Amino acid sequence: LSSPRRVRGMGFGKQLAAFRKVGKRKRPADGPEQGSGEAAGSRASRPRSAGPQGAAAEAPHSAPPLPRLGPEGGAKLPDDTGCRVFDYVTSPVVIGGLGGSGTRLIADVASALGVRMPGEVNESSDDLGFTLVFKHLSALRWGAESFDSALETFVAATTGCRALTHRDEELLQGLARKRRDQHPVWWLEERASTLLRPRAERLRAGEPWGWKEPNSHIFLHRLARRFPRMRYIHVVRHGLDMAHSGNQNQLRLWGECFLEPGFPLSPRSALRYWVESHRRVQRIGEEALGGGRFLVLDYDDFCRE
Repeated sequence: LSSPRRVRGMGFGKQLAAFRKVGKRKRPADGPEQGSGEAAGSRASRPRSAGPQGAAAEAPHSAPPLPRLGPEGGAKLPDDTGCRVFDYVTSPVVIGGLGGSGTRLIADVASALGVRMPGEVNESSDDLGFTLVFKHLSALRWGAESFDSALETFVAATTGCRALTHRDEELLQGLARKRRDQHPVWWLEERASTLLRPRAERLRAGEPWGWKEPNSHIFLHRLARRFPRMRYIHVVRHGLDMAHSGNQNQLRLWGECFLEPGFPLSPRSALRYWVESHRRVQRIGEEALGGGRFLVLDYDDFCRE
């Protein structure tokens, strides 16, 4: 970090190799310790979490450890269970990356090229339905059945490919009641209400579609298993720019899945998160997608060219 000119002109691959040496520390073998509440001072801590069905938030001491999201991608999932929603909607275009890396521009380009993004979005083009359903720590603890159930609800509500059920309604309303540090309950309830509203137009079979939500990369291994023909675009920006960015929401939320418990909220930690998260995405994308369905897009190069 003290010699930015040495790496300013490096491409993504060379940055990844160079920055791996920054603040490298030994990880605990058994995952992070449990904690709760909002980050205080210069330390990061985790909020309490709960399962997908809307039960009361678990006490910190009763929650299982968060999984380590290393380059291996995470826990293996069973093969497709034959859900009709995933038979109808098979190949979304998903755009992810770190917050502030330029995903909005790429989403706008994809839309201009004919990729329909039918979900509710904000000014950054983030799919707010995905945010409601998946942007919380308890989603990492879901088993395959719970994750698939939540993903099916999200896809059905977003695309209109099937009518929503009472189970879908219970799941979305339960997720909206969960306290989260980065989103107030009233905001979550508005997102659930929007998802539950009948769609005016159903996604047509074979129509190009997808969503953009930076946090999608956290669940890439599971999305790739559920959508064997999905295409994923991972937007990257220079590591030094991201280390000093004012948008560190992902570091605060997911940081302890990549770094050590109680890591300091600092540019060094942000750079370490940049390295570890991109290494993981690159490994999953190449192994689980490949074949032209995985693209690491350098935002700086894209703008120059």
